[in-house]
Amino acid sequence: MEISDREALILAALLHDIGKFWQRTGEKYRVEYEEVIKDCCPYFEVRGIYTHRHILWSGDFVDRYIGDKKVKNLVLYHHSPLNRLQKILALANDLSLGELFPEEGFQEMEQPDYYQTPLQSIFSETKVKPDESIFNREAYYFPVTKFSSPEHFLPETQLSLSKEKYLHLWRDFTQEISKLGELKRFSTDSDTWYYLLKKYLSNIPAVPLKKVGEYSPDLSLFDHACTTAAVAVCLYDLNLKETELDEVLSAFWHVHPPLSIGVERFIFIGGEISDNPLEGNSLLEQGNDSIIKGKFLYLRLLERAVVKSILESLDLPQVNLLYSGGGRFYLIAPLTKEAQLLEIKTEINRRLSHVHGGELRLSLASVPAAMNDFIGTLGAGLGRCWKMVLEALELDKNRAFKELAAKNYSLVFAPLSKGGKEVYCSICGIDRVTEKGAICGMCAGFEELGQLGSTSEILLERRIALDSDKDIPSPGNFREALEIFGGQYIFRKNQELAAIKADFDINVIILNSPELSKVSAQLPSYYKQKEASKASLEFDFFPQRVPEMKKKQAKLQGVVRLDMDNLELIYSHGLGYRATLSRISTLSSLISIFFKAYLTSFIKDKYANDASLLWAGSNAVFITGDWDKVIEASISVREAFKKYTGEDGGFDLSAGLSFIGPDEPVSVGITSSRRSLNEAKKKGGNFAFLGKTIAWDRLEDIERLKNILIFCLEIGKEGQRLPAEILLELSNLYRLYEKARRNTEEPPETVNYQRWQWLLTFYLARMIECYPEFQTELGGIREMIVNEGLIKDLDVVINWAGLSLEQ
Repeated sequence: MEISDREALILAALLHDIGKFWQRTGEKYRVEYEEVIKDCCPYFEVRGIYTHRHILWSGDFVDRYIGDKKVKNLVLYHHSPLNRLQKILALANDLSLGELFPEEGFQEMEQPDYYQTPLQSIFSETKVKPDESIFNREAYYFPVTKFSSPEHFLPETQLSLSKEKYLHLWRDFTQEISKLGELKRFSTDSDTWYYLLKKYLSNIPAVPLKKVGEYSPDLSLFDHACTTAAVAVCLYDLNLKETELDEVLSAFWHVHPPLSIGVERFIFIGGEISDNPLEGNSLLEQGNDSIIKGKFLYLRLLERAVVKSILESLDLPQVNLLYSGGGRFYLIAPLTKEAQLLEIKTEINRRLSHVHGGELRLSLASVPAAMNDFIGTLGAGLGRCWKMVLEALELDKNRAFKELAAKNYSLVFAPLSKGGKEVYCSICGIDRVTEKGAICGMCAGFEELGQLGSTSEILLERRIALDSDKDIPSPGNFREALEIFGGQYIFRKNQELAAIKADFDINVIILNSPELSKVSAQLPSYYKQKEASKASLEFDFFPQRVPEMKKKQAKLQGVVRLDMDNLELIYSHGLGYRATLSRISTLSSLISIFFKAYLTSFIKDKYANDASLLWAGSNAVFITGDWDKVIEASISVREAFKKYTGEDGGFDLSAGLSFIGPDEPVSVGITSSRRSLNEAKKKGGNFAFLGKTIAWDRLEDIERLKNILIFCLEIGKEGQRLPAEILLELSNLYRLYEKARRNTEEPPETVNYQRWQWLLTFYLARMIECYPEFQTELGGIREMIVNEGLIKDLDVVINWAGLSLEQ
């Protein structure tokens, strides 16, 4: 089946640099490609050589695995373009990279040791705060592995790469392509290629050249491919004249930018479905544990359905979605699409209002951008655009339902129900039911969804067309609610794929595994034979196990929410003038991978049945389980995040912990932990629990003192244990300290020399006389409280120790 110019351009953009991967294996392209070197490769006169030879490997790859001449020529000529389509790809490549490479930069792939340069973690060169210095920060690198490997997530300070490592990964890549070739339309399906490339190219540098102060190998080949495709679609839809493309390309190749690159041609779109899990949502404040788990999953599917609906309305492919997670998303589009945004936003809010009343709403904002905004060395880079999008989005959030109310006043302000004597759902209190104590179809569906999300291996998605002229039906369950936004979703086990009866285009989303080819083999035969049906393969990571609250014991349960600090500041200022589209995409991918993919297995493997992920977004997680294990898991997650982003970097998490009784639903803890996190966020990089916000670097000392007290009170020495009254005495001393701290007008450090200190010394000396076996421990307690300053957090120590003893 012949593909359109636009489809060919998307495929070519995704695969234009695939030769950089193959070239590093040491294998050679077929001999006939020697004949096109003079036509396709730029000539470097100073050294008398043809550069950018990776395009020969790229062309050979497309010839073998795509078989489309149009796509092959686009790939071969994207550095020496001859026609309009090729020039669009060439310009998209340059805008995606966002750097003006002087002619000597053209040699990067000619260096004999180029394959030895690993992908540098972009965290190593990203600021958390505008005044932060990164020059002395140690660089971290990612190993060359595919997405399914646990080592994929672990950066190292020293790495040794070889052609053999690339060859091993390349053979896995091509073998999987051969297996996927059984699907009739796989070779031209850009959505499946997107996920296949994500699996194999995420840890490969797009530009291996490293030149101090100018270029770093911190661009992922996968993210560069995707952003190139996104920009190419925009340029194609703008219908730019070929003469204008020539002028701009000349600017990149000769570093003399014309005035035309300052003309606004793109828009960056920011959207948010709020009151979502990251902002607090009444949907999540009612229901048992399975219902809450189902609501989390529903909100994630709703976000997906809404984003897909927006992309479809704008006629944009998946590659134009730059980021999505936690209810927030960002797109890039041509400026010509801006006029559609108001209508799209109004229609989606009409549907959200119909399904959820005022509980959920879509905020949408856009900021125009010119080509010079993509080039950091010509200005502030895309960080400026990102900052403006965030500000515009925040402003739009404060004008909830403004357009919808103007169009349909009663839909926003009319009562949600009739009231009176009718019986309503015992969970949500909104939908009518037949008898008192019953639950409605939506809440029952959420409970079912919670179980499906925990046991399923495959999620099938079918997109259905929306008609804004038709009345919106009242949904009876979560499936009907999602259909209102154009998405049909079915959960299945792997072995159930072969039994699919319907013959239509579907997206097959593999849960918690990137093994695309294993699933493709189980699809019905018509997806392997018919041109009319297409199955696109994807993968995603969902927390699987529904948390089992231990009802028949007195042990408290804990719920903690961990969230990345300063995320908006990092996107708007973190990369400075180096904030190119590829780098922003790489940064987004790495953050999302940690929270959605790495932590899913990390918590499951390390904490088994003691703690589990309730929800994982693109920059935050909820963890629930035994209260002490939840605290331990919080510390472990933060340590893993610091290692992932670089030990000496400023990246950090904040956490809010709440406690719930064994008979309380997890929804109570969700609300409380969100409030605790908001307190922690005010200071950044802190852990809020037991009514206080503690700095992470203090938490280890607090835990150490708590453990000493537990040892003395519960385990003991030589058959002796300290009496429990020590906690009461320490509590009284802490109150004396707090009273002195509040009342003194002297500097804070002088509070340490108040009455509480002498009483502590006297009390502990008496304890040593009575319990000489504990002289070392009691002396250590005094040292930590007085000399190490733990008097400031002694209340947390006492409460923590008390809980441990009670439980």
